[in-house]
Amino acid sequence: MLKTYAQMQKDKLRTMNERVRDLSRLQQQELDRLTLLQQHSDSIHPPQNASSVLFYQNAVAMKASVEQVIEVQTQRVVNTAHDLHQQQDAAAKQRAYYLALNTLLEKRKPAKSRED
Repeated sequence: MLKTYAQMQKDKLRTMNERVRDLSRLQQQELDRLTLLQQHSDSIHPPQNASSVLFYQNAVAMKASVEQVIEVQTQRVVNTAHDLHQQQDAAAKQRAYYLALNTLLEKRKPAKSRED
């Protein structure tokens, strides 16, 4: 029965580790998006000698819109990093629990062998 429980805990640990990998990938994707947005924002320069005021206003408005998207994306990066950190902590605790359970099972094996 304890072996079955240990297997369940091992499966849970495997699932948690997969989630950590998924969150790591997601965090990298979010960081890449943020980098691209920042590069795009940096490339938007309102023309100094704009042929019309409307052209200048559009460029300024577009840069402001991209800056708002950057703020949202920055928050996504922060949230993803927080989720990743929480999942890493949970996986570390699960790993320690599983190893302790495994140690307990290993200690019980010699005791059963002596009984036989």
